[in-house]
Amino acid sequence: MEKDGKINAEYNAWSFDIKAKFKTERTWVISVKKSTYTNQSILFSQKWLSNQEIIEFRTRIADTDCPDFRIVPSTWKSKLVKHKLCLAVYELIQPIQSRKEPAYAKFKQGELNFKINHKNDNFDLVERIIQIIDSIQ
Repeated sequence: MEKDGKINAEYNAWSFDIKAKFKTERTWVISVKKSTYTNQSILFSQKWLSNQEIIEFRTRIADTDCPDFRIVPSTWKSKLVKHKLCLAVYELIQPIQSRKEPAYAKFKQGELNFKINHKNDNFDLVERIIQIIDSIQ
């Protein structure tokens, strides 16, 4: 709210979905979701099987010559685009992936999307990503 943003939220007994839109150097859309599923079975009652936690954020970056790229968790080495935007995104995502938390980034047709599965309360990371991406020209 300190960035003059707008928030829309939906919730019920098992889940919530919060969407926020605000403007810094760019307009950002952030979605925070959490769902708890249950089927009353002891076999599937493991916490990691029944919880879904996701934070997603996206912005348009039309003022760059960066080609499209994807950064996904993988055991295979993939080639990174040698552009400052791609390298900055990789530097942000790599520590999350190294902790075995699924994190994805995609830049396609001028839109940058981040998706982090697991911890949806890491707002320091979100603030850092916004600062770094806004500083890239």
